[in-house]
Amino acid sequence: MDAAADTTETTFERLHRFAGDPARARLLHRALEVLAVDETRPALRDFARDVLQGRMEVRAAALSSAYAEALGADVRHFVGAYRALSAAERAERVTLAQRYLETLRGGDGAT
Repeated sequence: MDAAADTTETTFERLHRFAGDPARARLLHRALEVLAVDETRPALRDFARDVLQGRMEVRAAALSSAYAEALGADVRHFVGAYRALSAAERAERVTLAQRYLETLRGGDGAT
């Protein structure tokens, strides 16, 4: 893709390219919007703003040393919480997540 095309690509298009699925792109966009206004975690707020405003691609921002510590801490927290769930609780979370993705797929015809 040439530089001129990069400037006209929308946030959703960039997130869709990264996520590979319109529903996952919507989910990622919503998560970034929440992080972008979270004043309690300034590094993650800045990460989200950089991605949403097109200053950085998701992958580049995630690999950036500027955000690595904050992202790593949140990922470690998530992994710990996930591991603490029983097998039944994990299965329930998977089912809920799949249903939520299906609602996000709503009108786009994605499967």
